[in-house]
Amino acid sequence: MVQKVLIRIAHTFKSLYCIDACTMAQQAAPIAHDLMDEPHVAGRRVSVLQLYERVEELGLDPHDVADQYDLDVAEIYYALAYYHANPEEMQRVREERETTAAELRERADQTRPEGVTPSNTDSE
Repeated sequence: MVQKVLIRIAHTFKSLYCIDACTMAQQAAPIAHDLMDEPHVAGRRVSVLQLYERVEELGLDPHDVADQYDLDVAEIYYALAYYHANPEEMQRVREERETTAAELRERADQTRPEGVTPSNTDSE
């Protein structure tokens, strides 16, 4: 009996939590574009994509990520809501990151002194 009550309380809390998160996502998110070339938490240099990758791709707990970056957990959820509300922009951000990384790798390959190899390649 006690277990059923606890399960019911847990489900109720989860429902309320979801309602709060959904309401929060509909409010004006504290996401900016002024400090970086991509959307980020307002006033911080923590990108929406960075938070999305940590929470949804790596599966880290949003509360832990908030603690790691000294953010409110609400800012994590704002960033996640922004990511999902703007899929075209976020895809463009990913593509720009990949292009920049490829350009940097190519430049490093062209300017690397002879006989020096990156640590992740085999030197025969």
